[in-house]
Amino acid sequence: MGGPEKISIFTPEYCAALYFRLKRDQCPIPPSVTSAQIKNEFGILQKFSVGRRIHYQCLPGYIQNESTTDFIICQSNLTWSEPLISCIPIDCGDPKDIKNGYHQATGRTYGSTATYNCNKGYQLIGKGTIVCTIDGWNKNIPFCDIILCDPPNPISNGDATERDSWDIGTDAKYSCHAGYTLIGQHTINCTDTGDWSHDPPICKDTATNEERQTDLSTTTTVNTIINKTIPPNNSPIPTDRLDKSLMLSGAPHYSSNEYWKKGIYFGAIPGAIVIVLIIIKVIYDRRKYGSYKTGSQFLECHKDTELATIQLIGN
Repeated sequence: MGGPEKISIFTPEYCAALYFRLKRDQCPIPPSVTSAQIKNEFGILQKFSVGRRIHYQCLPGYIQNESTTDFIICQSNLTWSEPLISCIPIDCGDPKDIKNGYHQATGRTYGSTATYNCNKGYQLIGKGTIVCTIDGWNKNIPFCDIILCDPPNPISNGDATERDSWDIGTDAKYSCHAGYTLIGQHTINCTDTGDWSHDPPICKDTATNEERQTDLSTTTTVNTIINKTIPPNNSPIPTDRLDKSLMLSGAPHYSSNEYWKKGIYFGAIPGAIVIVLIIIKVIYDRRKYGSYKTGSQFLECHKDTELATIQLIGN
């Protein structure tokens, strides 16, 4: 016959009852605290028996109030003691002032921001916003630099005002050399954006234009005299554009009757003009020195000659 049957007390039912009993003898998960967290070495624990201490630490950017404790205890009633730790944000103080500028801050504690701006006539160099960090305000504080315009562009045939620097509001004045006229703005201004108010002017060569008008008028007058003197159906007076053979030739070609005609024609006109001028001079001298008797028929004859000569010249 076999021995007596062994009975185990570690039945599933017993184990379950023991588990829930042990579970009831522990505190729940520790409570969360504003601006703090459970230290890493306690965060891995799964069981919180009576008397267990859990320590907290302040979040980055916050510091612990030294008058408070940083831990809680699992009490006999399986509840945690009240968390007493108090974390206050880091105080960075007031943002640093900048010369020729100002700032606007949302606060002075951790996470606050300060935005910088410059006074009129200055421009911000660097990042315009800084943040209060665990180490204080950002170290790279911007600064304000004066706004300057580039030197005014030079112009041809003219001059511009010269300065060592061009601050906002300063004027640059232009002028032209003799014989030139200024077209555009005589004065341009350095604006608060660092740009000039207008493009530089230009200097126009007005003397050349006047000379061209004079040359044109003279040419027109000469052409009018030539057209009156020479009939349209005749050949014009030789110019620089005639064939070099004609210009270098000292005598007409006897083989061409046309050249003889032109020579006679161009020689006759100046000769006739000379003769007429001599006649006028003789008549003038005789009347001046009394060679003519007043009222004589000879005087009337010469008066008719003078009138005919004047009409010839006028035509």
